[in-house]
Amino acid sequence: MTMHATVFFIFLVFVTTIDSQSHVKEHRVRQFWQIITQKLINKFNIDNRRFHQHEILLFPDVAFQSLNNNNNNNTWKVTVHGWKYENNGFKDWLKITASLWIQRLTQNLIDQTDKLYPDGSISDDRLQPFFVSDESNKIIRIKIGDKVQVIRTDKYGQFFEQIKITNDDIQRLKKPQQQNGNVITYEAMSDDKKNATGIIRLIEPSQGISIISDIDDTIKISEVFDKIRLLANTFIFPFKPVP
Repeated sequence: MTMHATVFFIFLVFVTTIDSQSHVKEHRVRQFWQIITQKLINKFNIDNRRFHQHEILLFPDVAFQSLNNNNNNNTWKVTVHGWKYENNGFKDWLKITASLWIQRLTQNLIDQTDKLYPDGSISDDRLQPFFVSDESNKIIRIKIGDKVQVIRTDKYGQFFEQIKITNDDIQRLKKPQQQNGNVITYEAMSDDKKNATGIIRLIEPSQGISIISDIDDTIKISEVFDKIRLLANTFIFPFKPVP
């Protein structure tokens, strides 16, 4: 059982670190896969739009006022963080393989009478981010209210920026129906017409101290000391809050 778990983790680490280990090898693999894909598309007249799906993932973030602001806290720093990626046909096959490994591993190592026994409901959405290709050096336009700022993705397809917004604009952008009005939204737009809407939580100075914590077994049940249950709680079962 330990051997199966070790082999799977080695496989998963290898797959998820291909891009960071060797971009040259990744480029060659993608070129080879594109040649094969194009031949199949031409031969069988396949709709190839699903092979090139671009996505933008925006992470929930925060905005805050600087305590050292000399303008009576009139300026907010809005943090935006996102990731632009493309679905990769070659890695889709790896995702299917990983899905089968996780399912088989957990079924073999968790007793069928256990309430955590997997029932085939592995979440494709949770595996998907591990099997995509980062889109580096892409232009992203961030629109907060009337303000637009242009940034670029890094070599990992991610972008991170702190944008200054006046307090008057923040007050106009507040969403009264969400989180007691302490939330604003923004748009991220790319040249390939893929847009996404992000959420920013406003950290008011009068609310005291904010604590940022790891979620595993502090907010969400993960069971990190049991690697098989950790896999099941991460990729198969619905997230459950810690009591």
